[in-house]
Amino acid sequence: MELLFLLLFSSRLRNRDGFFVPNATSNLPFPKSVNFITPPPFAAAFILFLLRKNRRPYQMGKEKLFTEFTPVTPAEWKEKILHDLKGADYVKKLIWHTDEGFDVQPFYQQEHIASLKHLQPLPGKFPFVRGKNAGGNKWRVNQIFEIKDPAEAGKKARTALESGADSLTFDFGEQITPDDKTLEKLLQHIDGEKTMLHFNVASPVGLLQSLQKFVRKSGWNPEKVTGSVHNDPLAYFSLHGQFRDENPFASLSRSMKAASGLPAFRVITVDGTIFHNTGGTTVSEMAFTLAAGSFYMQLLTDKGFPADEVAGRMQFSLAVGSNYFMEIAKFRAFRYLWAQILKACGVKEENAAASVQAVSAFRNKTVYDPYVNMLRTTTETMSAILGGADTITVLPFDLAY
Repeated sequence: MELLFLLLFSSRLRNRDGFFVPNATSNLPFPKSVNFITPPPFAAAFILFLLRKNRRPYQMGKEKLFTEFTPVTPAEWKEKILHDLKGADYVKKLIWHTDEGFDVQPFYQQEHIASLKHLQPLPGKFPFVRGKNAGGNKWRVNQIFEIKDPAEAGKKARTALESGADSLTFDFGEQITPDDKTLEKLLQHIDGEKTMLHFNVASPVGLLQSLQKFVRKSGWNPEKVTGSVHNDPLAYFSLHGQFRDENPFASLSRSMKAASGLPAFRVITVDGTIFHNTGGTTVSEMAFTLAAGSFYMQLLTDKGFPADEVAGRMQFSLAVGSNYFMEIAKFRAFRYLWAQILKACGVKEENAAASVQAVSAFRNKTVYDPYVNMLRTTTETMSAILGGADTITVLPFDLAY
C-alpha cells in the first residue's frame, strides 16, 4: 500500500485546469475531459504517515491458519481414496515405484517424516541437509567456454559476467595446459577476486603454477581467489577404460602442494555427472561419487595431509535430471552422507560441508524437439536451486546437435 502511494505521488503533471495528473496516465486512452486529481506532496506525506501509524504489525508464526477445518488423519485420507478408486488396486494405481527402490505414496503428512532426525538441523549446521549457508540459499551461475582462442574467450567471458554469470569454466580439453601467456590473455579482463574460476586441463599442477604467477602479477588477493581444477583420475578411467599414466593418483598430492598459495582454491573435483549421463540412477550416482571422494580422502590423509585441509580442497560435480523431487532430495542427501563420511575421517563438523556443482543432465536431451530441452533445463535448474547446489551450470538447449 505504501509503495502504491509513493508511486502515485512521486511524479505529476499539471493539466490546463491546474489539477495534478500522474505521469502514468498521460498515455492512457482516457477522454480529455477526465481529470485524475491527486493532492499536493505534503498531503501524500501525511497519508503515508497515517498508514504507518495505524497499520497492524504482522507477527509471523503467531496466527494459525485454516483452524476452521477439522484435521484429517492418514487413515481417513486412505479410506477416502479407496472409496474414490471404486475397487481399483491402490498399490498399482497410486504408488510410484522408483528405479532407486522407493515406493512413493500418493500423499504425505507430518506423521510420515516425524522420525527423520536429520531434518531438524538449521541451514549452515551439521550435517548441512538444508545447505551450508546459514544466511540463505546462495548459488553461483556458471558458464562453460571451450578454449580455442584465449583472447576471444576472455572477451566472451567478460560479456557473460556482465550478463549475470559469476562463475566461469575454461575447458582446454584433456590434452592442453595453458602456459603463462595464454592464461594472461584469457584472464586479463576478469576480476578473479569476485569470479569463481574453474579449469579443465591436461596438467592440474601446471595450471596451478601458472595461475599463481598470474595472481601475483595481477595483484589479486590470493585468499579471495576461488574456483577449481578438474582432477579426478577415477573419472578419467571410467570414461576411457584406462588411467592417464602409470601413477595416476600422484597428481592429487602434487596439486595439494602446488596450490599452497591459493588457500581457497579446490584442486580435486569428483565428477559424478558421468554416472548419471551413462544411465545411472540417483542412488548409483551418489554411491559412486561418494566412494570416489572417500577414496581420495583416505589416499591423501595416508600421505600426511590433514583431513580438514583435504576436505577443503575437494568439490563434487553432480548431474541434475528431470525427476524434480528426486533431484532435490539427491543434493540434500548427498550433503548429509558426505558430512558423515568426513566426520568419520576426523574432520571438524564445521568443515564437513560439501561443495557441490550442479550440471544439467545430457542424457535426457533430444535432437528431435530441442525447444523441449529448455523446459527440461528449467525444471532441472529449480531442482538444483531448491536442493542447495553451490554452483549451477545450465548446458545449451541445442548441445545434442
